[in-house]
Amino acid sequence: MNQLVSPLPLRFKSTEIKSTEKILCYYVNVTDRLQVIKVTNSSDCCQKRVVFPNQRFLFEAPPTAWLEIYRSTLTGASLCDRISCNYLRVKDSSMDAPRELVTASSAISG
Repeated sequence: MNQLVSPLPLRFKSTEIKSTEKILCYYVNVTDRLQVIKVTNSSDCCQKRVVFPNQRFLFEAPPTAWLEIYRSTLTGASLCDRISCNYLRVKDSSMDAPRELVTASSAISG
């Protein structure tokens, strides 16, 4: 199942970010189902949150972190998507035109 991901209509910063810094990220649950999202990072403990349908979620995370999206199934929660937080980074408004909606599966790297 593909999820639609739409960053804020701001621009990514093109400058390098140190791995110790945190970036502002944005996620929208565009499905009609409840989701549990988990921000994972090898150096910090993870954050978990329930995201309701059409709810927007702003969060800070290191650029190396991942957003894991879980949905409930008959056997429990199952991982349906994993997106790099660097991909969900809020863009700087000084840059031009907003990016189109994309599927989360196209955002997954590796």
